[in-house]
Amino acid sequence: MDDFPLAPVVGGPAPKKRRRHTRNAVRVFFCVFFAFAALVSLAALRLSRGLPRELADRLGTALSSETVAVEPADISFSLFTMSLRIGEIKAFRRFKVAGPIVAAKGVSVRFLPKTGASPSEWVSSLKIDSLRVDADLSSDGDERGGPLDALEGVVLPDFPPVSVSCGRADVLGFAAKNVSFSLSASSNALSACDCVADFYDGRLPPQRLEGAVRVIFGVPALEAQAQGRFDPNLCAPVLCLAGEEDVAEEISRFKFAKEAPALVATYRYCPSNGERDLKLSITAGESSYNGVALEGFSGDIFVGCPSFWGRLRVPNVVVRRPEGVAAGAIELVPRIDRFDFSGESTLDPVALLTMLEIIDEGDWFPAVFSTNTQLSARGTLALGALATNEIRAELAAPLFSVQGIAFSNAVSSMRLSGDELEIPDFTAQVFDGGFSARAVMRLPAAEDSPTNRPVDFSARLDNASYAAVSCFRNPGSEPEGGLVSTSISLVGPFDDIVEKRFKETVGSVSLDIKDTRIYRIPVFAGLTDLLANSIPGIDWLVDADKLSMRGSIGGGRLRVEKLAIDGTVASLSGKGSIYFPERDIDLKFKGHLLNRSTWLGEGIYWMLSPISKMLEIRATGAADSPRWSSATFQSNPSRRK
Repeated sequence: MDDFPLAPVVGGPAPKKRRRHTRNAVRVFFCVFFAFAALVSLAALRLSRGLPRELADRLGTALSSETVAVEPADISFSLFTMSLRIGEIKAFRRFKVAGPIVAAKGVSVRFLPKTGASPSEWVSSLKIDSLRVDADLSSDGDERGGPLDALEGVVLPDFPPVSVSCGRADVLGFAAKNVSFSLSASSNALSACDCVADFYDGRLPPQRLEGAVRVIFGVPALEAQAQGRFDPNLCAPVLCLAGEEDVAEEISRFKFAKEAPALVATYRYCPSNGERDLKLSITAGESSYNGVALEGFSGDIFVGCPSFWGRLRVPNVVVRRPEGVAAGAIELVPRIDRFDFSGESTLDPVALLTMLEIIDEGDWFPAVFSTNTQLSARGTLALGALATNEIRAELAAPLFSVQGIAFSNAVSSMRLSGDELEIPDFTAQVFDGGFSARAVMRLPAAEDSPTNRPVDFSARLDNASYAAVSCFRNPGSEPEGGLVSTSISLVGPFDDIVEKRFKETVGSVSLDIKDTRIYRIPVFAGLTDLLANSIPGIDWLVDADKLSMRGSIGGGRLRVEKLAIDGTVASLSGKGSIYFPERDIDLKFKGHLLNRSTWLGEGIYWMLSPISKMLEIRATGAADSPRWSSATFQSNPSRRK
């Protein structure tokens, strides 16, 4: 083997020389690579510091349309992160001198280049520090203009879902924080799915909504859905902008104490045909409405409209209060200026009237109701002309009081037709007797209209306890037994009746008292003293236990046409007047033996008629404590004729 050494390869380099050539080639490659990377880095660094003005203008032109002009500013691009940073971008309506309709600050766009895809499909995420959409987007000279008019005619390219986040957003007056959603465009519609937004009003705990929004370009139209805990008062600017001022005003009546209500909402708005459709399900805890405290409420609200004015329908609402639950349905149709409703309630009627703004919070109301008062109502309440009023209501109150008078087992109905209010059949128990009343009156056309309108009123009390009546009028007095019945019928101006002047009012009055020692009634105390002083011992014979009176009202006085006090031994009959509003009396009585209601008493009355002139008695002065005197020997003329 040693005799045959290996010979070198013909034409090839030596091993050391080959390794040296390889190292030189690697050195050249890395030098070229780093030189290229340095050039690219310098170019990227230059782009990251800001795009040339020409490129920024071209980008704004590409994003603009025939109706909207887009102006970006402070644009920079980074190849390292494949992102575009826009310091501020604004969109203006063409041919209108006004502020921007859209303004965004701190816009960061990340790209993910894809082979065979258009540049609009390269965007993978969008981050905005703050976004504002101006609420004044209506068209000039078009009363039906809305916030979507600026989108009419806009053509939007399709692009796949893009992750979007925004630190602060104020869209059409609707402010939110930490907004995130997935944005995509297809079929000329912009969709935001998986939306999440937080809201803070500084009073209630943090609120959050989740949902989706879809904007249709060209038509244009807006569709949205949301659920979560949210104070609807924050929606007021958007509702007003959409032409739902009435709804916004109604929502503003609600105040929430500890926590925002839970709600589920859907909304569609299309200004070109006036379509508005809002569906809202709401459940709230401790809250208030028009200042009336509520334990909670829940309901379903629908706002729809085929025209510009709108329509509100609440098919189901339940309100809880300590005294009961109110449930019912209402419908508001502003276009024909009416308010259609129906419902049943066990709420305190005073609280219910306050909630409906029939009376103001804190106003004095003459009635106080107990629990379990049942109230139902239905019909149409006019918001303008009273002629369209048509309401029927029923009331069942176990107990309520008016001016300290307790009414039990009250049942009543009511009808409002046009401007005529009728209460045809009010019945109740009062002073252990039966009470019934009816009234018909005309309502004023407006708040500043005269209230001096005609009233037709009648009431009757049957077999009430005289002891209960006397103790109510004179607390602590010795109760008298017996029964009292009275009736009154009045027709006249409202103010005249309420203020008890009766200058222009006409009517009739009756009063019957039985099984009561009449002369023990305080008003007859002076008569008892007069008889005792004139005829010693006669007070022992005065055992009258029945009184009846009939009279008519007119010209500011009550004409007592017949007044009879009947007793077994002696009786009185009389007539005269009671004057209003002073309540002064001028009555004359004629005494006679026995009871005129019997055949014997009537006969003796006529037989002794000349002598009975000697027993004429007169009562004058204040009705509560009149002065009794002999009318036969008194020369003073009567007060009036």
